[in-house]
Amino acid sequence: MPNPSPVGMSIEDFKAVYQGKNLARPTRYTVQIEPIAGSNIEMPIFQPETVTLPSRSLHFASEHFHGPPRRVPIGRLYENSLIMTLPLDEAQTERTVFEWWMDQVINPATDTANGGADSMRANPYHASVIVTTLDYSGDYMSHFRFLECYPQTILPVQYGFGMFNDYARLQVQFQYRSYIYESVKSNYKTPYN
Repeated sequence: MPNPSPVGMSIEDFKAVYQGKNLARPTRYTVQIEPIAGSNIEMPIFQPETVTLPSRSLHFASEHFHGPPRRVPIGRLYENSLIMTLPLDEAQTERTVFEWWMDQVINPATDTANGGADSMRANPYHASVIVTTLDYSGDYMSHFRFLECYPQTILPVQYGFGMFNDYARLQVQFQYRSYIYESVKSNYKTPYN
């Protein structure tokens, strides 16, 4: 005879835990791209079909005096990218905006940063991108504010004769310096100077 399920391990227990929660719905979000610094161009309103929020990790140093080495956290890492998938209109409006924006970051005629030869720090053509998650009734649940954000890569767009009942999609990969996370319900906000 099999052992009875431990407390909290039956299907009924599992269902009871999740039926009492309001789980986050991946279709409830908004995206806002603030005006680009150093430009008088207002960004059009985009509602990406998908948004891939990046992960966050800690940077470690190895400390080894005696015994096994110890990994000591020494900083924050934002190594992943923010990726958005946007439906393309026939005029390629979305592609045009991001091609233009990338040309403001790196001058295509000189192949240098428009803010100077120092680095991206001097380039004024970055913006904040805000991704907000919503509950079922449309209330704000959390905000991700990506700081010093700019498009890094326009990914390949697929066209094909077999895609008769489909539409073209544009994927854009953004680079950013860091992000501020804010949870509305728990009143937590990433400390930031």
